[in-house]
Amino acid sequence: MKIEHELLHHIISNYYLAIVPNFFIGTFECDLFSLNKNLFTTEYEIKCSKPDFNNDFKKGTNYGKTNKHDLIKDGERTNKFYFVVDSKIEIDVPEYAGLITFERSSYGVNFNRVKAAPFLHKQKANQDIINGCLVRLLWKFYHITRANTSSPLETI
Repeated sequence: MKIEHELLHHIISNYYLAIVPNFFIGTFECDLFSLNKNLFTTEYEIKCSKPDFNNDFKKGTNYGKTNKHDLIKDGERTNKFYFVVDSKIEIDVPEYAGLITFERSSYGVNFNRVKAAPFLHKQKANQDIINGCLVRLLWKFYHITRANTSSPLETI
């Protein structure tokens, strides 16, 4: 069971307009990106090991910043940022990030918001971000329907 799917299920009941997996903002990808009805955005970065968590801080350069996390903490990406990690992993959460832990069980995956993510800025998503979400969701739909022998539209 993919953590992305379970996290999507966990947060979908809130007031979101779009929840998009593998969404790019600039050079860097979000594991899960959400856009709420107030047009505020949240990035979820899923980490399944401590080395994976540590390596996230080494992700490339962009616009003269040293890495992705410089852009995040300077408010140049989403309004909020969460790490989503296995509850068995102990990490030091940066002040600009929230923390959601997960635990697998025979019933699925349970999530616990350990630390709420602070607002990094209050700028609402612009039309480019909204259009990017729609295009990414359209392509996801296209690939799903193309992979199936019968289209979900045939049942309408």
